[in-house]
Parts: sequence; structure tokens; C-alpha cells
Amino acid sequence: MINIGIGELGVAKAPMEMRTVLGSCIGLAVYDPRSKVGGIVHVMLPESRGNSVKPGKFADTGVPALIKQIIANGGVKSNLQVKISGGAKMFAFATSSAMDIGARNIEAVHQALAEEGLKISREDVGGTKGRKLIVDCETGDIYSQIIGEDKILL
Repeated sequence: MINIGIGELGVAKAPMEMRTVLGSCIGLAVYDPRSKVGGIVHVMLPESRGNSVKPGKFADTGVPALIKQIIANGGVKSNLQVKISGGAKMFAFATSSAMDIGARNIEAVHQALAEEGLKISREDVGGTKGRKLIVDCETGDIYSQIIGEDKILL
């Protein structure tokens, strides 16, 4: 099991599994079923604004960086399955849309994927509770699990 931390990204091949724990952050899972290469990026903030120190931390740099690494490890862009999880509204005081970082992260990941020419096939986002995102590179199963509840297959 490979654990992906906040603002990190990782790529693995079968038979590995990967996971990350999310709150307002977005976990983007990308998988190529032919090569059995998968990856996760744990997006913490919508935009980098020129900060290139940790590309996985931001939607605008993390999404293209993950796609590039998956392709470098044998994935083919036209085969990629894309799923997202997270983006919860973790703080009750986040009443304005500018303060709702979860919603802003969801929108930013959607935009970054559109710029890559990729579409999300399933998502489990929003709400007020944190989640786990799990990628099984052997089977291609991608799960989202709200903390304290059963996991669901995305």
C-alpha cells in the first residue's frame, strides 16, 4: 500500500494499491486498464500562482504532472479512466464561495482535466465529511469512502 500525503502525487503499477485521506482537498485517481498503471494526486488548493515547489499541491499543476507521470510509466492517454473524491466543506464558517475551498478545488480539478482533454467518469465530492480514496492497480477498482461509512466503488 502506497500512502499519498497532502499535496503529493504518486504512480504505481499492478499489484500495488494506493490511498489518500481527504477533507476539502481533492483526490484525483487516474488509471489505465491496459497497462495497469494508476496514480493519485492529492490537490490541496485550486491554483499555484507560479509556485512550482510542490506541483501536486495545486490543481493547475498537479493534474498535468500526474498525467505526465502515468504516461511516462506506460499509460496511454486515450485509455485513462478518471475519477475524483473529496472536496468537502470542512468548516461551518465557510459561508461564502470564496471560503469554501472544497468547492473551489472541485471546480479547479474539473477545469484542469478539461484542459488535458480528459473527462471524469465518476465522482464522489462535496458534503461535510472527509473521505479516503483507494486505487487498486491490479483490478482497476477505485473506491471512495466517507469516514465512518462503507466504501463505494467509483
